[in-house]
Amino acid sequence: MQDLTIDKQCIEKWQNIVNIMAELINVPAGLIMRINGSDIEVLVSSETEYNPYHVGDKEHLTCSGLYCETVIKTKNKLLIPDAKQDEKWQNNPDIKLGMVSYLGYPLILPDGGVFGTICVLDSKENHYSQLYEKLILQLKELIETHLALLYKNQELENIANKDWLTQLYNRRYFFIVGEKFYQNAKRRNLFLSISMIDIDFFKNINDNYGHDGGDFILKEFSKILIKNTRKADIVSRFGGEEFCILLTNCNLENAILVCERIRKELEINKFEYQTNKISVTISCGISSVLEGSLEKMVNKADAMVYKAKKNGRNQTLF
Repeated sequence: MQDLTIDKQCIEKWQNIVNIMAELINVPAGLIMRINGSDIEVLVSSETEYNPYHVGDKEHLTCSGLYCETVIKTKNKLLIPDAKQDEKWQNNPDIKLGMVSYLGYPLILPDGGVFGTICVLDSKENHYSQLYEKLILQLKELIETHLALLYKNQELENIANKDWLTQLYNRRYFFIVGEKFYQNAKRRNLFLSISMIDIDFFKNINDNYGHDGGDFILKEFSKILIKNTRKADIVSRFGGEEFCILLTNCNLENAILVCERIRKELEINKFEYQTNKISVTISCGISSVLEGSLEKMVNKADAMVYKAKKNGRNQTLF
């Protein structure tokens, strides 16, 4: 499932939707639930009296016993008129909150994945009329239209900001967003480090294994970079076999540890391409002094890479 960013304007629209839905059906709770990793969380909750659900409430999704877990698994409507009268649902966690009836539908993404659910819950037995079902279905379709637009916009943004081969951020995005991190670090006196990384003798890999082999190495190496960095860091491919990482709130000592961890992992392991085992080493350069500009930090790190190559490669200099 694509990790969608839901903007404030969209949340406000959805808030109006669940408020109207809960008011017209006359129930304590109308919800939009979202899958968040291994959890299910309340994304939007109706501003109705006696609603026990709050935005941000979450539960582990698998084996939760929640009504919405079944909706997500089956991708179908779920109607429970009275959970207290149904052995299957008597231990449902929602009953502890006094919610004994449920009507919910899955919210489907354009790629067929499940975003979450839209549902209503009542503290008393409720069979929900066909008119109410039609109402929720119309609101479900409206929200799925919003999701499709968000999904498409994010796809276009990814095309503009990411390298097509490795799916790392590209040079353009690095400097646009990196400049914000740089200015923030300078203003608040925070640590910031830049690491430039170049794959040693990459031309030999292309010559020996073809460009498909070279592309394979670039993609596998990109996975190693992501594994050894944090979500807050900006990992980018500058072009060819050259990569640049902006390490947020990271001093020189920790930046060296990150680069050395990556370098040693490559030194020990070999990439398996078709029937070949390919050894790869890297040269790393680090800059951690906030002087001049982000571009000057990148140039300093790049100069350290050049020096590392002149000194024999497969090393980290700063």
